[in-house]
Amino acid sequence: MKNLLRLSALMFPLLFADASMGQCTPVDCLASLPPSGGLCATGFIEGRVGEPYEDAISFHVTNACTEATLFDPTLTGVSIRITQLRDFTFTNLPAGLSGATNESTYGPPSNGCASIFGTPTEVGVFPATVGILADVNAWPFSLTCGGFGPIAQNGNAISEVREITILPDPSFTGLPAVACVADEDITMVVTGTPGGTFSGPGVSGATFSPAAAGVGTHFVTYEVSAQQGAAIAPASDSFSFEITVDADCLSQCVADAGTLSGGGTVCLEDGSATLSATADGNANVPSGYSTVYVLTEGAGLVIVQAGATPEFTVDAEGDYTIHSLVYDPATLDLGIVEFGVTTGFDVNGLLIQGGGAICASLDVAGAAFTAEECIVSCDADAGTLTGGGQVCLENGSAFLSAAVDGNAVIPAGYDIYWILTAGAELVILDGSVTPNFTVNAAGIYTIHSFVYDIVNFEFGVIQVGVTTGFDVNALLVEGGGE
Repeated sequence: MKNLLRLSALMFPLLFADASMGQCTPVDCLASLPPSGGLCATGFIEGRVGEPYEDAISFHVTNACTEATLFDPTLTGVSIRITQLRDFTFTNLPAGLSGATNESTYGPPSNGCASIFGTPTEVGVFPATVGILADVNAWPFSLTCGGFGPIAQNGNAISEVREITILPDPSFTGLPAVACVADEDITMVVTGTPGGTFSGPGVSGATFSPAAAGVGTHFVTYEVSAQQGAAIAPASDSFSFEITVDADCLSQCVADAGTLSGGGTVCLEDGSATLSATADGNANVPSGYSTVYVLTEGAGLVIVQAGATPEFTVDAEGDYTIHSLVYDPATLDLGIVEFGVTTGFDVNGLLIQGGGAICASLDVAGAAFTAEECIVSCDADAGTLTGGGQVCLENGSAFLSAAVDGNAVIPAGYDIYWILTAGAELVILDGSVTPNFTVNAAGIYTIHSFVYDIVNFEFGVIQVGVTTGFDVNALLVEGGGE
């Protein structure tokens, strides 16, 4: 009875649940399915080329006895039970998308799901096909799964086609928000899916003519349609950009430096700190204009650096500000700026926005930073010792011993050592791995515990009989060192 059942895709309409890189959580839709189970019903969500995509299919497998006519009308008088679903395949997907199930096989009763994920690189309407192999037991002369049988019928192919639409990317650049009616034609550049067309007042090919468009507010639209890879139909999308054409631009300056995000307190590490801001994307750079970033210091905004990106390195504590400047090199000569002397206020005073005559824009507020020395965190703690007092020299020597109180903190990579000093100056005489020492002269002695970084502290800095405990302490964070 091989190929007794030719299972139709009608038993599996689709439903999609959340998916993440091949992982999904099954959705329970058994109440809306026939007793034999199947795929829950819905359609693929729409995606866009170059953007992450994810969706999922949920389904149920049951052990219900089902008439075979549900799947093949010619199989009258036959009943079946599904024993396993396996070997899921995903075909006719746009390049960049893949499919995976949360389990490799499913036996009744079970609730599973399959996810589709990735970043599509092709555009169009795709006949996404989910293929499944179903194993069943068949009773050829019974509608109640009884009598003669069961006869195993394995590897029955089930397939279902659901369209996935991947939209093109209709983005483009080149148009300013404001133009003058006397401006030259402006060229627009497609940054998304190529092959589309521009339309709107003043548009000819990929150029926009302010004079042809006329004074007023206009919309320039780029529309693109594409059919790529296994797509059976094209997908289309469009993007419109609003541009205002002004009549009189002689006294109007449309340059806009925009704003910057960032700022705050930064730490000088090894004598320097990096200050970095982010352009908010709201600048307007007219044709022929350029953008430069300026670093100023102090409340007087003294210009100390300039660069093509809003990132600078400083090597001293202080208050700093990063500003954006949009300017026309033909009208504003940045050679007038003398680092350490010229201020942001001096430059702003030359601009129309600051009462001057030059069309340019300086973000005076900018992104403000405070650079200060790093505060080094140190968890090491030498703890305390118990002991001390007066001892006698016997036969020219005396034994000095202290007891460790057990309250030292020795971080990983650290060790503890004990140091013997003499006099009020704490001149270092000796060191030991235990707090025990022998002296052979009368005097005032002190035993100290010392917790140190095995890698970073060099005992070579200590000269016995010369270096003092105060000298060592001055090297440590607790003594003002590093």
